[in-house]
Amino acid sequence: MEEFFIKALGLIMSLSILVVLHELGHFIPAKLFGVRVEKFYLFFDPWFSLFKYKKGDTEYGIGWVPLGGYVKLSGMIDESMDTEQMKQEPQPYEFRSKPAWQRLIVMIGGVTVNVILSWLIYSMILFTWGQTILPANEAKYGVDVSPYMNEIGFENGDQIVAVNNEAIGEETTYQDIFLELLLDDEIKTVQVNRNGNKVDITLPAEFEQEFLARKERGAFTERIPFIADSILPNSPAEKAGLLKGDEFQTINGAEAAYYIDFVKAAQENKGNEVTMEILRNGEPMTMSLNVSEQGKVGVGNKHPSEYFNFETKTFTFFGSFPAGYNLSLIHI
Repeated sequence: MEEFFIKALGLIMSLSILVVLHELGHFIPAKLFGVRVEKFYLFFDPWFSLFKYKKGDTEYGIGWVPLGGYVKLSGMIDESMDTEQMKQEPQPYEFRSKPAWQRLIVMIGGVTVNVILSWLIYSMILFTWGQTILPANEAKYGVDVSPYMNEIGFENGDQIVAVNNEAIGEETTYQDIFLELLLDDEIKTVQVNRNGNKVDITLPAEFEQEFLARKERGAFTERIPFIADSILPNSPAEKAGLLKGDEFQTINGAEAAYYIDFVKAAQENKGNEVTMEILRNGEPMTMSLNVSEQGKVGVGNKHPSEYFNFETKTFTFFGSFPAGYNLSLIHI
């Protein structure tokens, strides 16, 4: 129980730092533009607060409901829903009397701080511990592509070997390639290895806008073979007789030799009985299995390190900042 409270306290303190920094993103530009800040609170304070003190026009405090925080600005309807003040004539120190560009900066200040903070956190993580990467050249099973990438000519299993006919670098990852395609308007073609043949793929003129409009999380996912490494007790897999080392091939005729394909096929057959083809010690077998209502079967795959040669990429202090920026873009 003591350990639980220590972890809970640590979580609250960590989130408190994020909340305070976020609210400072609103507080600082408001002060710079001459907007009166009536309250600056960590956590919410309905009926009473745990701590408060007033300096100048601003009351600083800590509420008792640990669900965030807020900054209350004069002349702005916010969490307090103070509509009475809005019935009076605008005052020079009120938010509503400021130019639109100043009000916009104040409003997006919190989000701006979040973005900058994520950039700095990623940068320092990369500088301190480096980044474990899977170079595209090491992704020997190719990639699974998003629906839009498939529409413009990429296929599952493709291995990207060059961009604009320039071979990719030894440390280039598929995430790097994805960002390059999005951010570099000069890229017109991508060369892939498809079943031993080199294929040229021409990107559409509006590739960046169209991809972003589709709201797809990523373009490429490295394919990983699916070989059973662990079987959960009382799971559908155990009841069907699956064993460690079994290699998946198909589910109801659909390809399932790669983990991502297996997951898709299992999700499509939630709560249903399926027929699976596997290889056991190199010998083909067929068995029936009931997929759970959640689309799970209770099988753990081998760790990716058993399939690929991962590398650790290190960064200098100044080199970590552009790398951290790129990493934050991927996860925003």
